[in-house]
Amino acid sequence: MTRSVRTAFPTRPTRWNPVALDPQLGRIFEESGVLDFISAPDVLALSGFVPRQIEQLRVGSSDNSSWHDPAIALAVAAVNHPGLGVIHGGINAIRNGPAELFRDGLSLASLTQGRAQVWVSVGELYNVKPFGYKRSQGLARLEDHFRLYQLLWERDTPFDFEGNVWKFEGAYIGAERSHRPEFWAMGGGPRLTDIAARYADGWVTCLPMAEPNPDAYAKRVTAVKEAVERAGRDPEAFGFAIMPNCLIHEDPEVIRASMQNPMIRLLAGLWGRTPQGRWLEEGIEPPFPDGWEYSIKWDARTLTDEQFSAAMAGISDEVVEGSFISGTPKEVTARIQAFVDAGATLVQPVDMVGLGERTYGDPFESDSIRWRMDIYRALKAGS
Repeated sequence: MTRSVRTAFPTRPTRWNPVALDPQLGRIFEESGVLDFISAPDVLALSGFVPRQIEQLRVGSSDNSSWHDPAIALAVAAVNHPGLGVIHGGINAIRNGPAELFRDGLSLASLTQGRAQVWVSVGELYNVKPFGYKRSQGLARLEDHFRLYQLLWERDTPFDFEGNVWKFEGAYIGAERSHRPEFWAMGGGPRLTDIAARYADGWVTCLPMAEPNPDAYAKRVTAVKEAVERAGRDPEAFGFAIMPNCLIHEDPEVIRASMQNPMIRLLAGLWGRTPQGRWLEEGIEPPFPDGWEYSIKWDARTLTDEQFSAAMAGISDEVVEGSFISGTPKEVTARIQAFVDAGATLVQPVDMVGLGERTYGDPFESDSIRWRMDIYRALKAGS
């Protein structure tokens, strides 16, 4: 029997909003009957991601570096809106310890009666380097994390562990257990999916960044399932989450105008395909050299005006158009449904058109929210 696709709504717990999810928005989510989770990312600051050349164009007093702790924001939402599950992610494995994240997961799973996931990624340069962490240790730390999550769940006495980076000596956080959180690996590279297949509860990837079409995604799903089975695990119990980057609107002129927005164009250049050389398979010139990846190279703090202008000039209209799932809600639904048919079991669409400064806690961005709820409803019916 095919599993019904699960759905998630991404929130941005920024400090220019209250830490609590807006009550009206929470009620909309709970009463919809089609939303399974809300999520919140782990962001210390976006000052290394958003160039000052774009920041200077912003209107208003809010800034890109003021974020609440996502675990606290999700815990408050879980208490206020018990009908919703929570996703703590993406959390990077570099500046978060495995025992600490495991404890966060236990607490969120207890609050939600087991409807809690933690999406763990390698980490992006902008979110680790300014705070004194080494991005080069990402994959080594990620593997340690997932090995330790299982041990921390299973062991009810102190234990030792020596991994790639982490070393535990007589580690123990207690035997009390209520509900088990799920730990999913988030990213697109082959080493990450290998770690996911061996240790994680699921794999999360962005689209069309990692896989540009349903056929390519189906091949990855098959390959990961085969790897899960080789690891002696049940591939049917393994989850596949997608985060489609979307431009959703009923008016095509609004979508066309959004594609000229400097931040949308920059996101297309940075996120459009990984690795950059995959653009060549589609006959499109990559905006950055093959082998260049934003998660390990992009640091907006160091960009001169000349470097910023050169980077933006390399992002063609073809790149922008190919970097998003765009169209009316029905058109976007049909494209996402094709990825669900290809194997996705959890869907979290991100609407870049509706991503205003106050997305977290602002129920008045009604069109974007309503359209995404319509997408969830259609996906649930289609699965």
